[in-house]
Amino acid sequence: MLYEDADSTLLRVFECFMESAPQLVCQLYIVMQQGIEANVFLFVLQCGSITTSLLSLAWAMLAYHKALRYSREDKKNMSYMGMAFMYVWQLFMIAPRVLSLALFASALHFWIFAPIVVHWIIMFAWLVTLKTNFFDKEWVEKYFKGAVAFVYIFCYLNIVDGTTRFRYMFYYILMYCENALLVLVWYFFIDDTHKWYRFPSLVGVLSLFLVGIIFMLIYYKCWHPLGRNKIKTCLPCKKPCEDPKSCVNLLHGTNVNTDTRPTTAV
Repeated sequence: MLYEDADSTLLRVFECFMESAPQLVCQLYIVMQQGIEANVFLFVLQCGSITTSLLSLAWAMLAYHKALRYSREDKKNMSYMGMAFMYVWQLFMIAPRVLSLALFASALHFWIFAPIVVHWIIMFAWLVTLKTNFFDKEWVEKYFKGAVAFVYIFCYLNIVDGTTRFRYMFYYILMYCENALLVLVWYFFIDDTHKWYRFPSLVGVLSLFLVGIIFMLIYYKCWHPLGRNKIKTCLPCKKPCEDPKSCVNLLHGTNVNTDTRPTTAV
């Protein structure tokens, strides 16, 4: 039953980032085109809808990570503080991305598909290089990676167990550079330079992502289920170990994974 919960939350992630996230970008685009002057009441309703949609995207990521850890015997469960920090981390990663895409689209309209397609191609090529075997048929495996690459347009979803440090570094550096480029192009190409959200949007996109990085580091340092074990040395055993590899796994905070389903190490 726990495995089914993890699978259902993964499907929820795909639904959110392949349907709700693009709709959220479109909502922001429409709000920017209409402005507050058109209808103040409608503007307030749209802002409320945008806020709840954004919060639900971050919650979908948290729910998947939580359900996956509950379904795996070799994974420790997350604490409430850990879930809080992960939620803020995911929220501050997704919000600048959605905002930068909407801002770029409001200035250059259909050219928004150019950076999206380029980003998808890069992510898909990266995923293809990862050695995974989730499905028996190769074309199904590539189709799955294509769907994950679409999720990568908005946030990172780890599908390979193991050390994630360098994968996070590559993805987040690329994402921050893309967000900065998108918002800077919008900032200098916008027709009306007197819009009230011009400078706050620029600062928000460039700073909120860094705040999300800080929350991610705090999560891994203080609230990760295995975070504290990684800085401890191996305690002396009272009796001979039946499996010497278990001490090595405990020392490095890793576990032997015998399941072939998509996993995440966060």
